[in-house]
Amino acid sequence: MKNATILIVDDEMESLETISLGLELKGYTVVTYNNPVEALEEIRQSAAGNKYNLFIIDIEMPQLRGDELIKSLRQENIPLPPIIIMTGYHESEQLKNLECDDIINKPTTINTIDEHISRLVNND
Repeated sequence: MKNATILIVDDEMESLETISLGLELKGYTVVTYNNPVEALEEIRQSAAGNKYNLFIIDIEMPQLRGDELIKSLRQENIPLPPIIIMTGYHESEQLKNLECDDIINKPTTINTIDEHISRLVNND
């Protein structure tokens, strides 16, 4: 489903731009937020329309950690698409409790991210 719409939340602009451009070149529509608080508000507002097919959320962000963002959404019972967590830290055990669908360790490649997206969005 290369026409999938993906929301990416990462406070590192270089990483955000690189991943966004790479996924757009692979045919995805990408919406980015470098502020997780703004992303939380967007997700709340768009939840009824199921605007996104997948979220990619970084864990370490200064305004609101990615795991806190996910917990907030789950507590509000907002219907969520599959969620991929991206982290530069090896917190895999802690992240399993988030009920995320996948974890990608940074650094990574666009092809690796694309493979993870394909498995979740296309059920490959």
